[in-house]
Amino acid sequence: MKQRRIGFLTRFFLAIGDFRIYPFSQKEQLIVAISYIFKLTFLSSAIIGTALLININNQSSEMEKEFKRLASDFTVENGMLTSSNPSSGELIEDIYFLVDGQKESGDVKTIIHEFPKTSRGIAMLLNDRLYFAYIFPDGYTQVLKFNYDDYDIETKDGLVSMWHEFNESYSIRLILLITTVLTTFIGLIILRGWTLMIYLITVYMINALFGNKLKFSGYLKVAIYASTVPVVLDTISLVAIGEVPQLASFIEGLICFIYVFYGLRAIRIDQLLMAGIGKTPEERIKDAINKAQKEIEEQLKKDEDNNSNKNEEETKEKEENDKESK
Repeated sequence: MKQRRIGFLTRFFLAIGDFRIYPFSQKEQLIVAISYIFKLTFLSSAIIGTALLININNQSSEMEKEFKRLASDFTVENGMLTSSNPSSGELIEDIYFLVDGQKESGDVKTIIHEFPKTSRGIAMLLNDRLYFAYIFPDGYTQVLKFNYDDYDIETKDGLVSMWHEFNESYSIRLILLITTVLTTFIGLIILRGWTLMIYLITVYMINALFGNKLKFSGYLKVAIYASTVPVVLDTISLVAIGEVPQLASFIEGLICFIYVFYGLRAIRIDQLLMAGIGKTPEERIKDAINKAQKEIEEQLKKDEDNNSNKNEEETKEKEENDKESK
């Protein structure tokens, strides 16, 4: 493979089906691999965020009707909400709301824990701000906050009217889509960072079998490209069923192991080819193997000589000690 810059999509398909990407990546700067994982995560976020918004849009009218029916009346003056009495309920399955003029921003974490663990989203209209918490399948929570004055929210009827306008407005949906995608991206990039740390340990362990001399950046590049298929599977799982089952996580770990193994193997073969001399790859590998064997033989001979000298010194020292004792 010639050393040249390749695009994201080409790199993506190579990471899935061509292990030559691993020795190729070792000759590139680390920033290229980091840029790749950011782009891959953003693509995943765009797909997940779009699927989520489509799902919400399909049920938005139902949520609007439930909110109008269940939520207590409230008013907003000078950016502060007062409600006739606290109210909460389920808008659609696993998406909840709370209207409470007595609670503020400092109560958000406590409020989230009061709702069922299966919650996917919680809208909180508190005294000082409007919050929306999106709970990822693994438990990570992303919270968005909004000022009432920024959206001219004054009463419950006014909010319901805006909600109805959202259901009919493509521009508002576009803004919400961008917000959803960016929020999902932030959450996923944090999770991807933790996952890469686990993959790094796997790379270190498997590389002990091959003995490739890699820098930290080299190990990280292998981990990044080996994570491509797991990211794809995560995306499909989240879009299809809204979560990543434990079985899927186990399969992803197994796939990562396989990609890391063959990726490091490809790097080792590339190193042999680069070290050997010959017209064909076979001749280069044979030459590299012969050199390696000679180096091993020389090292063994050197070790034997060192051991022999050490034994002679010990024998002489023992004889001198025996003479002194007599």
